[in-house]
Amino acid sequence: MRPALGKRYARENRRFRDLARQVSGRRDEQVLLETFDALLAHYRDEIDRRHYTAIRARLKARRERTLSSEDESQGESQGRSEGTMDTAALEAALDEARQAVLGWRLKGPQRDAWQAGLAMTYRRLDDAGETAAEEGSVVALHEWRKRVKYHRYHCELLRSLWKAPLTVRARGGAPAVGSARRRSRSGDAGSGAG
Repeated sequence: MRPALGKRYARENRRFRDLARQVSGRRDEQVLLETFDALLAHYRDEIDRRHYTAIRARLKARRERTLSSEDESQGESQGRSEGTMDTAALEAALDEARQAVLGWRLKGPQRDAWQAGLAMTYRRLDDAGETAAEEGSVVALHEWRKRVKYHRYHCELLRSLWKAPLTVRARGGAPAVGSARRRSRSGDAGSGAG
């Protein structure tokens, strides 16, 4: 969408980024607790959960503090820190953003707009996957995870344009990390080995 939106892209991207920041504290605390619980469940046969009760209690208390501090700040119109949220203002801003999206006019053929964006997110996913496979570092794996997420969201948005293939892709049917480019460089584009 970036090329097709022209100068409007930067403004709209900034709008949605700023809206996301308002819920980031709640989201991060919830994800931390859910991840901890998922790890406990995954290793349930290998660990004694009682050893981790205090850690979970601290994570839960931290989440509750984040929620209550954000709830308290809803009445304040100024001095809100990043990651805090005024629910009514957020809902109004999201409604305004939704209306703005309905008014977007794309430059050039619509097919060009979504194809270029899809190709870009896939290329970035593939590059990040190659880097993650080569380096194996936490930073490279995190970058790859972000690129997988962005590409998945892109596929979900485009699903109605090409229903069957993009539905499969959005549900995790993507090829192995970096496989397409490695095969094409090695001259083995038809093999499916990756």
